[in-house]
Amino acid sequence: MSVDLVAAAIVLLLLCLPLPLILLLINEMSKQRCKPQMHPVRSTHPSYPSYPANPPLNFTAPHPLKSQLLSMVGGHHPTADRLLTQVVRDNPGRPLDWYYDRVIQDLIRDRR
Repeated sequence: MSVDLVAAAIVLLLLCLPLPLILLLINEMSKQRCKPQMHPVRSTHPSYPSYPANPPLNFTAPHPLKSQLLSMVGGHHPTADRLLTQVVRDNPGRPLDWYYDRVIQDLIRDRR
């Protein structure tokens, strides 16, 4: 439908409606135009759902599985921290032992 036909249809509709109803429609349309657009919260990656922030985990504290993880990444602390951070981001709300075990198991699987 062309713009001219739409405009003509609107004019005909307005001519048939009583003035109070026209003013009400204009008022409602202006309210809709002024409302701020609400967008859903997006995570950093489109396939990851957004979760509420979890309390920070302490990867610097001693942990029984930490030495095993560090030996698997050649003692490179930033790599171990990065792997743990990714697993925490992908699986929020798990216990610290689960994260260490998951990273270690992923490394074992990836080395096969």
